[in-house]
Amino acid sequence: MITVRVTRREGQIMAFQIEGHSGYAEAGSDVICSAVSALSQGAVVGLERVVGLTPVYTVHDGWLNLSRLSRRQLTVDQRRGAQTVLETMVVALKQVAQDHPRNVVVVDQTT
Repeated sequence: MITVRVTRREGQIMAFQIEGHSGYAEAGSDVICSAVSALSQGAVVGLERVVGLTPVYTVHDGWLNLSRLSRRQLTVDQRRGAQTVLETMVVALKQVAQDHPRNVVVVDQTT
């Protein structure tokens, strides 16, 4: 199962962690793993190339951990853009989890 953990502070997404494999199909043909990977890695690329941030993250097989949006202070526009990218990712991941509850779970928590 893939577990997505979203960490919020005052309603704003500050970090996320994704781990595991869906078990939906064999490696290389698992559309659920592919969807989660594309959505999460696409969000990281969006933060970098669209919003202009340098997010702090680690990625390897079955794992993506974004621990900070940036090492620097964000402008109001950057914060707004980052939240738009990340909220879009979370909405899409929650839809995947709703469609495939045996394969994906999303834990959206406020600290």
